Amino acid sequence: MAENTQKSWLVGRRAESGDTAKAVASTGEKATQIQGSQASLLSVERTQSERETVLGSGCRVIGQFVLEDGGRLEGYVEGEVSAGAQLIIGECADVRAKIQGEHVKVFGKVQGDISCSVILELFAGARVEGNLISPRIVMHDGVVFDGHCYMNSDAAKVQEVRDK
Repeated sequence: MAENTQKSWLVGRRAESGDTAKAVASTGEKATQIQGSQASLLSVERTQSERETVLGSGCRVIGQFVLEDGGRLEGYVEGEVSAGAQLIIGECADVRAKIQGEHVKVFGKVQGDISCSVILELFAGARVEGNLISPRIVMHDGVVFDGHCYMNSDAAKVQEVRDK
């Protein structure tokens, strides 16, 4: 049986100062504006289970960033981020956004609420200012966290937190 392959986008296209590139995250239909002097777009063939979008450390995204599959953020993101699978916030990342995903791993800096449907993991060196909403939360030694944790499935409470 042949594996289903599709193209993913790795962000990395070299752009001139002030130049703007548009990328479709993974197989998503929404375009995301990417700015930066070192931004780039490289198409990579991956199997369905390996698809991932990478936002490099030289990139800056402002607005809504939608990943239909998994992804890794290493750059600056402001606005909203949602991922249909695992989302990794890398050590170099500076994310000022509301984040939603299935499985979120945080190694870098996040200012904003993080909502997960499966599990949220915060690793040593992570700095998080905001509320955590997930049925399972793992917080390793060395994490700096300022906010509240919500670990129940009461949709009304979760919606109330998101609206604040």
